[in-house]
Amino acid sequence: MYKLSELLPVLGLVITVIVKTQAKGYYTITSPGSIRPNSKYSVHVSVSEVQEDVRIGLTLKGPEFSKNTEIVLPPNSGGSANFEFVDIKNGTYTLIAHGISGIIFENSANLEYVENLPMVYLQTDKALYKFGDTIQFRAVFLDQYLLPAKVNQQISIVLKDAQNNTIERFDDVVLNTGVYKGKLKLAEQVVAGIWSMQVFLGQQMLTEKIIEVKDYELPLFEIDLEMPSYVSLKDKNFLIKVKAHYTFGKPIFGTCVLTFNVTRNNVLRKQYNLQEGELDIPINVRDLGGRLRVISITVDVLDGATQTSRKITKTIKIVASHFEIKTPDVVHECNGEDETFVYRAHISHKNGNPIDREVYLTLDMRTKDDLISDALVTYAENNGDVDVNIECANYVSINVTIKYENSESTGVIQLYHNKEGGEGGLYVKTQDPTVDDAIEIRLVSPEEFSRFVCVIVGRGNIVYTEAIEVPNGGSSHAHTFSVTPTYEMMPEAYMFVYFFQKRKD
Repeated sequence: MYKLSELLPVLGLVITVIVKTQAKGYYTITSPGSIRPNSKYSVHVSVSEVQEDVRIGLTLKGPEFSKNTEIVLPPNSGGSANFEFVDIKNGTYTLIAHGISGIIFENSANLEYVENLPMVYLQTDKALYKFGDTIQFRAVFLDQYLLPAKVNQQISIVLKDAQNNTIERFDDVVLNTGVYKGKLKLAEQVVAGIWSMQVFLGQQMLTEKIIEVKDYELPLFEIDLEMPSYVSLKDKNFLIKVKAHYTFGKPIFGTCVLTFNVTRNNVLRKQYNLQEGELDIPINVRDLGGRLRVISITVDVLDGATQTSRKITKTIKIVASHFEIKTPDVVHECNGEDETFVYRAHISHKNGNPIDREVYLTLDMRTKDDLISDALVTYAENNGDVDVNIECANYVSINVTIKYENSESTGVIQLYHNKEGGEGGLYVKTQDPTVDDAIEIRLVSPEEFSRFVCVIVGRGNIVYTEAIEVPNGGSSHAHTFSVTPTYEMMPEAYMFVYFFQKRKD
């Protein structure tokens, strides 16, 4: 048996073995390098340079576990087989493949066992409870595909008070489509403070949620604070609006104290009179300390009639600019020096609203021996997109810098020219891929190919395989193809391709 290459593993996720057998022909087996309970395990098999149908047996073995299947492939084709299993034990697992007919071989690889713990989201009906309240909660269990998780171990939910005493333990947890709902009425006298609710799978804690239990009465009045979420160092001032009224609607008359930290050791404190339940407080941006950071602003209102007080705290972020410019780094493969393509940037306000005004653009274009700069004015579209036409020429990289209202951002375009040869690679030509929208991918290779296999791995398993032919039965050093992303490829996926090179051995 002659091995052309063996990668164990690729990206820590995939095992790929390309082997020439003693008889004429090649086979390729691609599969995840790890195995997880309560999940699907996919194996992709392809064959090349065979003259008849190929029958291949696949066996997956482990502690008290053994499953096998067969796959039949026409000459020079590929196909996939899936193993479905639920709860399996920790230990050593082995994938065994052997050719039954058409191509004769036997090969195996050990797999890593990886825990497949569910994602748990613990929700309560509120964050603050008083003595005698009923805590209503639910726990949502999801698998790696965001579907209801299949759990075969004991699930426990434990509620502890502020002194770490166990108040209640729910051991009879049975999931209904991945969800468990429960409730508990607090006693009239309990320990006040920060309580915790914990979810266990067996002895392992999966998640924890913090709640607060207080002995309190409903307040006599309510206060609200209106202020911007962002303020720029270039702003002169901004306005804070304080509103205070009794729970039955009438306004508060009293005093209002504004407090925030200018620096760690410098606290700014100002007192104002509150009339008719409303007060506008202008703040000079320079009073915030002149640094990019998040500041907590607290307002304490004292009701002159009842001499009771309430306070509220909100945060404001100090930013360099009110605008956000996105200039992604991209890689582009050029088929000729006269080729042009569109580079897309985006500009918007911090709140997400787009900008449709002129912006200043600088292109720093680098060749192997020189650097050329060009400055121009362009316009953002109504949706905030800034499209820039780029010519490949003989550039190796281009820095795109966009400036607007004293804000700027730079993105780097790396250019690959076919005529330069090299190792080639995969290039995603579509910026900002989204689910269900096809993306263009360019494969470039220093070696000619007439057919290749594309494999995508997401969330620990093979989620896409496709054998792609060069049109009209020809061969090429480069080929553009499309893939439509799925939710299984979120938040990130790994793509690789392989092909068989014809040569004399």
